[in-house]
Amino acid sequence: MQSKKRFAALLLSAWLASGYVEAEDLTLADATQKAVTENPLLNVYALRKEAIEARREVAALRPGFELGIEVENFAGTDALSGIDEAEITASLSSVIELGSKRSARMALVDSRAGMLRIELEAKALDMLGAMTSQFISALALREQLTLAQEASTLAKKTSSVVEERTAAGVSPDAELLRAKAAELQTRTSVENIARKLEVAIVGLGTFWGARSQSSYVVQGDLFTFGEDKKFAEIWDLAVASPAIKAFASERRLRDAEARLAESQNKLDIRWSLGIRRLEGLNDSALVGSLQFPLNSERRNRGAVAAIRAEQAEVEVRREQVLNQLYARLYDAYATREQNIVAVDRLSKETIPALTKALAETQSAFEAGLYSYLELIAAQRALIDAKQTNIATAAAALQAAVIIEQLTGISLQSAAGQTLQESIR
Repeated sequence: MQSKKRFAALLLSAWLASGYVEAEDLTLADATQKAVTENPLLNVYALRKEAIEARREVAALRPGFELGIEVENFAGTDALSGIDEAEITASLSSVIELGSKRSARMALVDSRAGMLRIELEAKALDMLGAMTSQFISALALREQLTLAQEASTLAKKTSSVVEERTAAGVSPDAELLRAKAAELQTRTSVENIARKLEVAIVGLGTFWGARSQSSYVVQGDLFTFGEDKKFAEIWDLAVASPAIKAFASERRLRDAEARLAESQNKLDIRWSLGIRRLEGLNDSALVGSLQFPLNSERRNRGAVAAIRAEQAEVEVRREQVLNQLYARLYDAYATREQNIVAVDRLSKETIPALTKALAETQSAFEAGLYSYLELIAAQRALIDAKQTNIATAAAALQAAVIIEQLTGISLQSAAGQTLQESIR
């Protein structure tokens, strides 16, 4: 009775952990949509975008005006003791910007906005890559849980047969003890995998701020690998990915910084225009002034040279990153292709052969022709092959995640479309 209660509790635990009670079905496209709209990291970029827009408004401002009041020849001695001889000047002054400073300031802010967009795309790809990897892990655990339950069913059936054979005196008591121990181990395995699946689902929800336990049940086919592309095509996509576009954006930023620094060589002309009141003569006159800076051309040569050197460094770093990217991308591509071939062989050849072998061994065991150890070996071979198939399929999908992160294009079109639309 206690054994039955324990097994019932075990099944209920696995059922809850699998998300079948008050749970929401969750596909990869659903998870992607939730992540790109609710992930806190991406919300930070919305705030940074607002800050850049505010800076652009400031950069677009033209020089302001100044109102000046100047009083001379008053509160002195003798004839200048009052204000009868005072000279009062009211003037309006400002600056004439030279060197297209305003357009240079705006170009610099626009370049920073462009870099922010590229950085957002890169961060979104990294975040979605981590989320997709977690989703694949959850899918694999779901498959492993199903397999563990299958192994538990086999162990229970075997234990029942061995118990009957022991009661009939055909099998020794030690064989029954081994069968019961194997049955208990499979139940423990189901419990462990159920807990891991629960943890994986909770971790998945954190990508969009969900903190409830067992509130999702992942839906998807672990053995569907998406679109196949040739490596040359994937490499072309990688060269145009956000990670590489960031270098072009950085070059534009350095160029805008250099233009702004060069514009500072053209110092501004200050002008002033006003009216002077001459109390002693009871008369007024217009006054004006222009101030021209001298020796301005050499002021920022060092700053411009430093920025140009940094701009040349960007190209060197780009080439280095491209070399590293090529090696990493090819490794992921080859890993994915190899694992897809392995899954195909396991699914079409190895597993069907082992399934047939187990059926024949089971029949022979029940007929007393095969030993318990031979039956266990056949069961273990099939379970191991299915576990390898799950791990290999998950490895193929994880390699695809790396390709998607490096290229910016999802092999799962629905997820890729959601990402592109969200960034725009």
